[in-house]
Amino acid sequence: MIRQGELWWHDVNWFVGQVEKRGVQAWIWHDYTRRHPIEDFVKNMPKSVLQSPWAYMLEWEKPDYLKHKKKRLDEMLALLDAGYGVIPCGSNLFGVPESFALLSEWCAENLHGPGFKGMLNAPWLTTIEPCRKLFRPETECFSDARRRFYAKRKS
Repeated sequence: MIRQGELWWHDVNWFVGQVEKRGVQAWIWHDYTRRHPIEDFVKNMPKSVLQSPWAYMLEWEKPDYLKHKKKRLDEMLALLDAGYGVIPCGSNLFGVPESFALLSEWCAENLHGPGFKGMLNAPWLTTIEPCRKLFRPETECFSDARRRFYAKRKS
């Protein structure tokens, strides 16, 4: 059984304290709000902890996915507004080559200020020889996303 409620927060804050005691910034995946209100998160998570909210935009325009997508993107804005450092994470994990590029365009248009620290691409591939050929499309997707990000930032 995973610890919950106040015990979960106790453990998280203990780990954050251990990391920060060593002069390093704690950095976490932002999964808590997938099952809990963001207000609870903001109330309990130290602002010093860098956040990586992930949004693997599988189907950007499919109607039943729009609500899920909007929640993920709204959370990124809420984290910035609450004073957290944010590094959104995207992926082409599910074989949607446009996914990371579309997320980068959205970030370029919507995430600004010193709290927006950049973006992260999670290919979720092992680095063994049989998977090597899979990295080429990932690097091309990342390059496309980078181009789109800077094109949107300039406009």
